[in-house]
Amino acid sequence: MLFSEAGWKIEENKVFRLEPQIPIVGVAMATRAAPNEPKEPLPPHLGRWRLMDESNKTIYWALRSIDIPVTGATDNTLNDGTIGIYIGSEPQ
Repeated sequence: MLFSEAGWKIEENKVFRLEPQIPIVGVAMATRAAPNEPKEPLPPHLGRWRLMDESNKTIYWALRSIDIPVTGATDNTLNDGTIGIYIGSEPQ
C-alpha cells in the first residue's frame, strides 16, 4: 500500500507470489537482466554487479534507512523498466 500511496504504478494492481529457489530475508529488488549480461547461471552465493537507476536507489535507501536488508535479484519475466519487490522473512 505504501508504494501505491507514494505514486508508484503497481502492475495489474495486485501482489504476485514468488517462490524463490533460495529463501530470502528482508527484501529482494529484482530487475530484468540486460541483453549483454552473461547468461550462464552462478552458484547461489555469487551474484553480478548491476547499475541501479534512480528508482532502485530510492527504494534501496528507503528500506535500508529502516534497517530492512535489501538484496538484488534477476527476474526475466519482468517487463523492461519494471522493478520486482519481493518480500521474504523478517530479519532476526
